[in-house]
Amino acid sequence: MGCGKATKGPWSVAKFDGNTVVQAEPVLAHGFPGKVSWNIAIVMGTPGGRDKQANARMMAAAPDLLAALEAVEWQGSMFKDLEGKPYTTCPACRRAKVEGHAPGCLIGNALAKARGEV
Repeated sequence: MGCGKATKGPWSVAKFDGNTVVQAEPVLAHGFPGKVSWNIAIVMGTPGGRDKQANARMMAAAPDLLAALEAVEWQGSMFKDLEGKPYTTCPACRRAKVEGHAPGCLIGNALAKARGEV
């Protein structure tokens, strides 16, 4: 379903050759001396606009936002079924995990997009 595993975070905003880029955390890479930062994206914006930095910050926050959504995805209200077994719900759409997210659920839609499921 998914489109593969994303580059590990954290990501940050930097300048590279005069461009605004989103970079991965520096890592040791085979064949390179020391730690290397990989560019995730070169960020574009409207001519003369200030949106380039805002776009870059949103992209750099993506790994942290994904981790936060995954941490709360099924941490809504705690209920017990007819047999007394506990289950939790999504805090956004209030549906049980066994039911899956409701259409239009903010958390479900964002996670599906991040996982390449839509």
